[in-house]
Amino acid sequence: MLILKASLFGLLFFVQASYGSYLVCGPDASAGSRPLIVMLHGCDQTAAEFQRSTEICELAKKEQFHVLFPEQSRARNPIGCWNWYDAKKIEEEAQAVTATLQRVFEHKPIDKAKVHVAGISAGGAFAGYLASCHSDVFKAGAIHSSPSFLRARDLNQALRLMKSGRGKVQKERLCAGFKKAPLLVIHGAKDNVVDVKNVDLLVEDLLDTRSPKPRVVPELPHAWLGGVPMKYSFPNPIKATQLLWDFFSSF
Repeated sequence: MLILKASLFGLLFFVQASYGSYLVCGPDASAGSRPLIVMLHGCDQTAAEFQRSTEICELAKKEQFHVLFPEQSRARNPIGCWNWYDAKKIEEEAQAVTATLQRVFEHKPIDKAKVHVAGISAGGAFAGYLASCHSDVFKAGAIHSSPSFLRARDLNQALRLMKSGRGKVQKERLCAGFKKAPLLVIHGAKDNVVDVKNVDLLVEDLLDTRSPKPRVVPELPHAWLGGVPMKYSFPNPIKATQLLWDFFSSF
């Protein structure tokens, strides 16, 4: 099923397919081949809510790039989390995202050398996985308020890691094609869901030398930096959406 919604930033496409639901926004075909950013929502959040909170479609219209928002199935996780701590499930979800990408490639002029991925919370952990384990698809990534997927192999370990920022690398989480990646990390010092100590683990585990210094924001809770006033979004003059585009556009 395809639903089109007119908006200030053009058409927002909502698609329900056998491999998952997703939203797409961006310029029309006359813009030519343009970059694409995959945006991964957090737990207890829909793709549409994440799209609204980040205001990235407005920026996409201005800067002429495409945005894909996959949505996690509640059948796979009852509160809509990406299963970043489960090696089997997260690879299945990665395959679903790449299948969705192929669908988008068929209908929109995308520069396949400039496909990036970003996410918040569980979506950020998933973004780290995609950037590190599917580097043939994703050029760079952005991780917002998230832990390292390498440090947990089940839900209990994931919860402890998030709360404490402590945990050992689980060697079985190292995928066959694992590579450190260029990653932008944004985290709040007041995050009471994913402790800020997780930033140091991300740097150790996933960031390559092209990554900028992580941005830790003193007043930021567990929410998108510089978003609109709504759940999991923190209005601020500094906007994560602009930061990630500035980073991605350098590749």
